[in-house]
Amino acid sequence: MTTRTRIASLVGACALLAVTLTGCLKVDADLTINSEAQGTGTVGFELQKEAAGFMGISDLAAFESSVTTGDLSDTGLGSLATCETSETDLAYVYTCSFADQPFTDSSDMWTIAKSGDTVTFHMVNAGQSGTDGADSAALLGDSSLGSVNVKVTFPGAITELTGSAATKTSDTTATISGTFTDPLDVTITSEAGSGGPKIAALLVVLGALAVVVLIVIVIVVLLVRRRKPAENAAAVVATETVVLDDAGAPTEVVETVTETVVEEVPEAPTDSTD
Repeated sequence: MTTRTRIASLVGACALLAVTLTGCLKVDADLTINSEAQGTGTVGFELQKEAAGFMGISDLAAFESSVTTGDLSDTGLGSLATCETSETDLAYVYTCSFADQPFTDSSDMWTIAKSGDTVTFHMVNAGQSGTDGADSAALLGDSSLGSVNVKVTFPGAITELTGSAATKTSDTTATISGTFTDPLDVTITSEAGSGGPKIAALLVVLGALAVVVLIVIVIVVLLVRRRKPAENAAAVVATETVVLDDAGAPTEVVETVTETVVEEVPEAPTDSTD
């Protein structure tokens, strides 16, 4: 069971309500692909509460039961790392997160493959094709069962993009937007990169370490320069001499100032005999 199976079952449920409801389902995903063609991010869907009511889902607990063990549990999102339910005023929401997930099964919502120095992302949705799809499309007219929006961040620069539903938003990012009524077929190829964020972080750390080492060296040099003048400073000694007359009485005091300069003498090298 796969992500695409779960989405298909929800689309089918919405199709049954096509006469009274349109746009009952919304799928959003945010995917980051690493250099090993593994995906990290979130994928989730919103089901309108009005549509859920037609399916017998009356509250969040019933919705959670349906997507985990009930009618909507055959979709495989639960195989992703963490899934949780929530709600807004108008819809029930089911969101799953995943990390370093390989998407290689053709029945997944998308597939990711690596070939040499390139990574290829492929997403396909057949729309409401076939007999059931044709009946649903006829009932819907120009309306849609719902929308799908996916943001993809690649490990390197995007080199090729095909599919009218895809839009390149930067050198390394693209968005895919479409509906469940219209066919969607997108292929995006990028450079594989080499784990750029980790290398960039390492370079920042090394740069900071180099700055710290430089600061330490400067401090040591300054301390050494300040210490040498102190060691070579002059030592000043003041002495007094008393001059006595013939009767032994003091007649004059002579003050003598002696200045001695202490210099640091480097040790003479000693010869060593092997």
